[in-house]
Amino acid sequence: MNSFNISCYCVVLSTDIPNNKKYILSLDKDSIVLPKIPATLEVIKNTNQTLINYLKELQVADNDLSLIPQIISLHSSHIEGEENEINTVYGFLVDYHTNIKDSYWISFEYTEPNKYSNLIFDVIQKL
Repeated sequence: MNSFNISCYCVVLSTDIPNNKKYILSLDKDSIVLPKIPATLEVIKNTNQTLINYLKELQVADNDLSLIPQIISLHSSHIEGEENEINTVYGFLVDYHTNIKDSYWISFEYTEPNKYSNLIFDVIQKL
């Protein structure tokens, strides 16, 4: 019998409209590293609140309503994971602000391919 690890990935998008910039939240300042939570039994029992609490710790948004997770994919092929990993993706659209904690806004353009271009398109389409 095969066993699988489940990971909950958070794709948090934001825009800075006055400066015409689009951002994705990353745990690394130089490249996109998506926030990820391993899905333990406790996480699975209360996924929404766990993800909200995690993003609150990163101070991603002041408005709890924008932190309500929207499921994008039960398993995304756009994320390179382990062979036995199920990559569940949740999407968020939040207001842009710079006082986030332990994370970074990475600017991206739709016309410039990056490692997560297809995933970003999926999230935008489903939000």
